[in-house]
Amino acid sequence: MLQVENAGNKSYRILADRSRMSKQQWIDLRQNYIGGSDAAAVIGISRFRSPLSAYLEKKSLVKKEPPNERMYWGIKLESLLRDRFRELTGYEVRELKYVLQSIESPFAIANLDGIVNLGPAEGNQWACLELKCVNEFTGNSDDFRGGAAGYISPEYYAQIQHYLYVTNLKVAFLGMLIGGNRFVYNRIARDDEAISNMIRLQKHWYERYFLTNTPPPAGTGDGDLLGKFYDRPERKEVQLPESATALVDDYLSASQEIKKWEDRKKLAQVKLEEMMGNSGDTAVVGQHRINWKPVETKRFSTTRVKELNLLTEDQINQCTSVSTSRRFSISTIKSK
Repeated sequence: MLQVENAGNKSYRILADRSRMSKQQWIDLRQNYIGGSDAAAVIGISRFRSPLSAYLEKKSLVKKEPPNERMYWGIKLESLLRDRFRELTGYEVRELKYVLQSIESPFAIANLDGIVNLGPAEGNQWACLELKCVNEFTGNSDDFRGGAAGYISPEYYAQIQHYLYVTNLKVAFLGMLIGGNRFVYNRIARDDEAISNMIRLQKHWYERYFLTNTPPPAGTGDGDLLGKFYDRPERKEVQLPESATALVDDYLSASQEIKKWEDRKKLAQVKLEEMMGNSGDTAVVGQHRINWKPVETKRFSTTRVKELNLLTEDQINQCTSVSTSRRFSISTIKSK
């Protein structure tokens, strides 16, 4: 089993005992390190979080999204999923309540869902176990199709390799409950080349940005995030450096290209709709199916509520949520 008595020649030390920590203490601890769920984000390969979003979340500069239902049930079902993995594989599986910290790279921590003994046939070596709850759509996507032989998403692959680095183990298992009724698992081998590149990039993010309180450069998916972070601008006009001219040119040029292709797309759509008319709500062209079905949309009208005297102005305001964001646009300054 993973040894916890002392560091010795191991690759990790015990940072904390989760069984003795409150939820808030665990959250506070994670803020100062790079964990497995951060691994893909800080190196820029996550589809859902960027190096900048990871930085702003860990510095508490933006509000982190609260755990959703899938995450909630993932935590609640963890012990049951360990039992199911044990039943399917016959392996010895144990819970590990310790937070492990890399000795070589102290910024890297690991919080394993379990450890697995591979048995006498493989020298009783231990492996990491990571458990996930995924929805039916995700579970049947290209990321997971094929069960134990399926492709692993970049986020999960980075998380697994991060744990293998911290623990210095050679094998990990990713178990997934799909749609609440189908459990599959993948066996994943240690990838030393991927680990080397990942830890190098994590170290750069941690030392260059996190420790110096310097936000990483924004990426293409950070527009909404910047609007939340820079949400209280001074009411004045600023002069940007000349280097911004090229960015303005890129923006305007891309906008023109987008409009051209959007117009082409819209024209093709209305021509197809014209062909379909009222003859049907679906159509087939070669290997493609076109859907043009009636959709009923209901909107809450505050004006109508006021007209019918159903609610007072104050009651309407109490039922209305207001969020602040910033709208970006570029226009040409007319010469005087």
